[in-house]
Formats: sequence, structure tokens, C-alpha cells
Amino acid sequence: MDDSIRTRSVKRRLVALGVGLGMALGVLAGAEHCARDGEMGDMILVFDPPARKFALPPSDKFKDRGWREGMDVPEKPAGLTRIICVGDSLTYGVQVSPREAWPYQLHTWLRDQTGHGTVEVRNFGLNGWDAEQVASLTTSGLDEWEPDLIIWGSFGNDLEPTRLLHGQKSGDPIYVGSEIPEEIRILPESWAMTLRKHSALYRGWLGTRYSRWASGQRRQDRDDPEFYARHLGALQTWASNTDIPLLVVAIPSHVLSDMEACPQSFSGDVGPCNVALSRHEQIVDLLKESDVNHLDLLPVFQSSGHDHFHPESRNDPDHPNAVGHRLIATSLLPWIHGQLGLEDLMPEPSGG
Repeated sequence: MDDSIRTRSVKRRLVALGVGLGMALGVLAGAEHCARDGEMGDMILVFDPPARKFALPPSDKFKDRGWREGMDVPEKPAGLTRIICVGDSLTYGVQVSPREAWPYQLHTWLRDQTGHGTVEVRNFGLNGWDAEQVASLTTSGLDEWEPDLIIWGSFGNDLEPTRLLHGQKSGDPIYVGSEIPEEIRILPESWAMTLRKHSALYRGWLGTRYSRWASGQRRQDRDDPEFYARHLGALQTWASNTDIPLLVVAIPSHVLSDMEACPQSFSGDVGPCNVALSRHEQIVDLLKESDVNHLDLLPVFQSSGHDHFHPESRNDPDHPNAVGHRLIATSLLPWIHGQLGLEDLMPEPSGG
């Protein structure tokens, strides 16, 4: 075979290889586009700072509740008392309307029913947020809002770092953790985190790996008290440095209102009740050890005369109905009164 024939053969092979690679890249790009399209729904991923993980976009669609990444900080008029509430779905208000969630009930009571038109309460809670996300938001940006008080509604699952979301369209797991556990790590963590940032396909693949690993673990085995204590410490240090008061509200599962009746919410199984109680007690113990300002709402729920606060026609042991949210709001008022020196708080908040 002479040189010209060999050259043409090599060119044909290179062309074929290029076409094949181009087609493969096209298929990969199409798959990546599809993965991104069905990935987050109303949420957006947040990579800077990475501890924020995910948030809502800065759209007026979400102006009533939830942290919106990139939203403008409004001017604070002279004499305004601004209270900011942070936390997860218990603060955001899953299963209730925005005006029935406990932060808005506080807002309504303080502004409309006590004559304090210069008090506002903002709800920056977001579904699935953990202690790390709360600490990241608070310590890296909330001082710009000039708050007079930060209230963190902390729930038992804050002991476990949030690592998974589920696709809005597909329902498939999406990995959003700010680190890669050794149990699922294959690549060096720096490489893996770079891929997590840039590839929806990789986030989905990693999410599946983590989901399979986690399904083999008991829920409480994934709890990390050191994780909670570390971020609680960051919040406490920030509050001390900024001189902005911080109150952590330990919110129990509402079905713990009556321990004897609690198993009815789990088909008669007392196990989930004991787990929920243990997680709540761990959080309260960590709060006591930190000496941070805190309120334990378990005694409040248990003295309410209710055995649960399930939403209407739905068995949801994690998220209370509007009456449960009202109980949370009323429990905070004496502390707020003492901290901020507001007038006597006599009326009951609306929304239940």
C-alpha cells in the first residue's frame, strides 16, 4: 500500500472517529439538557457559597416566604423592628398557606393586633434546609438586613445533613450535599465536587448512589450531632460578633404531643415515635450545652390538650396544621416581648 492510500485510510478513520465522538458528545449534551430541565423545578442550585446548596430564585412569585437567592435588601426605615425567621419546612410552612405559617402569624399579631405597625417578621425558611444552610445564610448575608432578632425553627432532622433532593419531573434523587461521604466516593472529592457543580447527569448518578447507601441505614444512624453543634457554634459566634440576638426554637414532631397516642400515626408502631423523641432530645441537649438562647416546644405541645396537629385529611407526622403553627407562634411571644421590649401581647394571632 503506497503512502497516498495509507494517508486516505488514516483520514477516513479520523473522520469516522470525529463523527463518532461528535455524535456521542451530542447525545451526552442532549441527556445533560434533559437532566437539567427536569432537575430542580422552582428551586435553583447554589454553588457559591457551596454550603447554601439550593434556594428559590429572586422572583416575586415567592415573595411571601422562603429564601430567594440574590434578592435585594430592602431599606430599613427608622424605628422598624425587623425579625427574620430561618429554618426548614417547619418554618416555611409546608401543608399550610403562607399566612398560616408561624412566622406570618407572628407578623400579623405584632403589626396589626398590638398596634406595632413598625414591626415586620420575614419568613426565610426553606424546605429541606439543614443546620449548615441556616448557618451559611445567616452568617454570610443576614446582617445586611439589619435584623433585631433571628429566630431559627430547628427540627429533629437538622441532625442529618441534607444531601438529596428529588427531580421535579422525574422524581429521581439529585445529590446536593456540600461534601461527598466516603461511602459513595469514587473520585477524589475535589474532582467530584467540580463535577457536581457542572453536571446534572453526575448529580443524578451520585444521588442514586447515595440513595441506595442511605436506604440500608437506619435514619438515626445518619444523624451527626457534631455537624449540628458545629453550625450552631458558628451561629452563636456570629450573633455575639454582630450583637444581633439569636433564638433557636426546638420544634418537635407534633405527634409527640401525646406519646400514648403517637403510634396511631405510624400504624401502631411505637418505633418512629421513639426515634422522633430521641432526635428532639438530642437537639435540646446540644442547645443547652451551647448556652444559646432557646425554647423547647415539646412541653408546649404536650400541654396543649391535643394528641396531634395533622393537616386535614392527611397523616403527616412532621408538618403541623395551622393550629399547630399558631401554637408555635403564641409560644414565642413572651420571649420576644422580653427581648425587644414590646407592649403587652394580649390578642391571639390569626390563621388557625
